[in-house]
Amino acid sequence: MIVYPAVIYSFLCYSISLVIVVAVNILNSFVLQAPPYNWSPEINGLINIPGLLGNIVGSFVGGTYRLVFLILVIVPTMLISLLRRSR
Repeated sequence: MIVYPAVIYSFLCYSISLVIVVAVNILNSFVLQAPPYNWSPEINGLINIPGLLGNIVGSFVGGTYRLVFLILVIVPTMLISLLRRSR
């Protein structure tokens, strides 16, 4: 699988985005708790709340979209193919 260009491209995109997210989460305390910002650790910890909420909402919406796609597109297509084979 690793020799296919689509797999290599998706791996590179995912790894680059993961590196950026991890780097921001690690480095934000060093940047925001030093002068000129002088944030407290409690305030700095609140930065993770929007990401948590985004993951929760995104997983719910993505799962709901996938279920609707399955019910409205995949199942009727399978039924049509089964009806054609039965003749």
